[in-house]
Amino acid sequence: MADVIVLATADWDHPLWTNKQHTAVSLAALGHRVLYVESLGLRPPRKGAADLPRMLKRLRRVLRWPRRVQNGVWVWSPLVLPGASHPLAQRLNRLLVRRGLDLARRWLRFRSPMLWTYNPLTLEVLSLSSFAGSIYHCVDRIQAQPEMPADRIERAEQQLCQAVNVVFTTAPELQASLAPLNPHTHFFGNVADFDHFARAWRDPGPCPDPLKKLPSPRLLFTGAIDAYKLDLPSLTRLAQRRPDWTFVLVGPVGEADPSTDVRALQACSNIHLPGPRPYDELPDWLAHSDVALLPLRLNSYTRNMFPMKFFEYLGAGRPVVATAIPSLQSFGEAAQLVEPSEGAFETAISQCLEDHGPSLETRLSLAQRHTYVSRSRGMVAVLEQLGLIDQPWSGGSASRSVQKMLQRGDVDAAIGLIRLQWQQNADVSALHQLLFRRGARPPSASLQVALFEALAKDASLPMPERSYSQIALTYRVLKDRRVHLLQCCRLELEPLIAQLEQDPGTLVCQRPNRRNRAKLLISASTALMLVLAMQADRSALLQLSQRIGIWLDRLNLAAIQADAAFRMTRNLCRCLLVEAVAQPTQQARLRLQRLIDFTGQERFVGHPAQEDHRGIASASLADLEEASAAGCDRLCALISDEPRDLGVTAADLLTLLRDDGRTA
Repeated sequence: MADVIVLATADWDHPLWTNKQHTAVSLAALGHRVLYVESLGLRPPRKGAADLPRMLKRLRRVLRWPRRVQNGVWVWSPLVLPGASHPLAQRLNRLLVRRGLDLARRWLRFRSPMLWTYNPLTLEVLSLSSFAGSIYHCVDRIQAQPEMPADRIERAEQQLCQAVNVVFTTAPELQASLAPLNPHTHFFGNVADFDHFARAWRDPGPCPDPLKKLPSPRLLFTGAIDAYKLDLPSLTRLAQRRPDWTFVLVGPVGEADPSTDVRALQACSNIHLPGPRPYDELPDWLAHSDVALLPLRLNSYTRNMFPMKFFEYLGAGRPVVATAIPSLQSFGEAAQLVEPSEGAFETAISQCLEDHGPSLETRLSLAQRHTYVSRSRGMVAVLEQLGLIDQPWSGGSASRSVQKMLQRGDVDAAIGLIRLQWQQNADVSALHQLLFRRGARPPSASLQVALFEALAKDASLPMPERSYSQIALTYRVLKDRRVHLLQCCRLELEPLIAQLEQDPGTLVCQRPNRRNRAKLLISASTALMLVLAMQADRSALLQLSQRIGIWLDRLNLAAIQADAAFRMTRNLCRCLLVEAVAQPTQQARLRLQRLIDFTGQERFVGHPAQEDHRGIASASLADLEEASAAGCDRLCALISDEPRDLGVTAADLLTLLRDDGRTA
């Protein structure tokens, strides 16, 4: 299970719960630990006293540790300057949020947490590199709300979508606009807490006192009463046309849009605004109403929204009349979806009151399929396929102790400490030192063979580390020309490569470099390639190169974690060149050009990788097109990694590849 930090745009105890709180609760219900970070403030405080109570409440909480609000969920209230736009204020916010969040993580013992953000300005305060993975959950077009810094949010949101591992959207229009920015953009529409709202028909409570006094039929709306979303003029005219109907609007007025004017509504004797009510009471209001309303305007904001209350209404068993915004149009079998006019609403409401609309069974069936837990399971499944939900691991201080044990030649004790650090502390730092820093390995070649052979077989260690232990063992065997062990290495690498090839998650893996499945596939294939070359198995060598070429044709390089994709380019190039040297084709040239184009992107300028990946791919394509003897020698030297002296010379490889199929 994962540790998740939810960066919200709403405070936890806001009376109108939204995606943020419900997602935190449903993730905890699935076994994850969640730290809910309350709103950082997307806009400056309003003039006057409108925002003062919330600011005072925040000041009372900022010096407290995260408070536990339910099993698996903690809430932290950061101290920030809301809506900061001046560079100095933004710098102060970054410092406050990063330091405070670091303390909260340590206090809760969150290791390698994922960031699940709803805030489009996230990159202004946090670095995504400090998280094991990052998700932007876009639930509406915030920049279309009144008083928001629209241009700033628009620019920041585009940058955020390109930077995170995954984008989740809740409306079709949001999906269409954000999908081009990130290949892992997935649509999961809004849902509801079905069991909570089903109380309206399973076990209805008494009629709320303010509602009890009002005549039927009662037409109910629940939620924020804001002019930028609701078609209040049309609703007023409808109420005037139908004085025999009672309209009840439950919720705060003008919270997001201070220009909201409800005087025309209040002038109608059959329109009632009882104010906000606790979330726990809403099923009782719905139970004692006749029709539930969603009288939305059609504008930039509502075209990009998916109202949560749609499934809340259906879950309560109420007939629903709603404006036919894009996100609702596929649910016409369960609700009356109409144009935003008083005439259309009047006709649809009349049909519902006469029981001529969708049946109760249809409404409940649709609502039951759209719950927070089921949606969260779907989103977590996406994260698992991308490799973002993984057993957490961290760095530690065991490396020096392991090295001392190996200096004494005590392989068993070193492996025991590595295993213990992983099982108790999720610490793989000592193992990573051995795998990825050759200078940290014991000087004795025999000791290295014994060490990596044991690590590769240790089922208690995580799969990437076991696999890289096998790769490290293979390179040691190649370097020492331990021919008797080559076949053993081959038999271990072949099923690993086949497993990674067949795993659809390999094509989209978002794990970082040393745990990335695509990178592991190419690393294992490169090691096997050298084994096959030393065994002079030309047929198997060419088949492996062809398989990697076919796999690359299926791969969208932008779909895997960017750093891993860039760092695997050199080895990927080496794998492709085997077939290209043996049988030069236009397809081989096109594949190399893909690598050149990918590594040449502006985002990789100044990348800290040791090798010049773009230069290697460019030089390889040039040598391939030149088709000279010197060019072939250079290509074979690259494939065999000749400077490392891994048992296969460039000359031997060229002879093998240019052979007609007989033993070299």
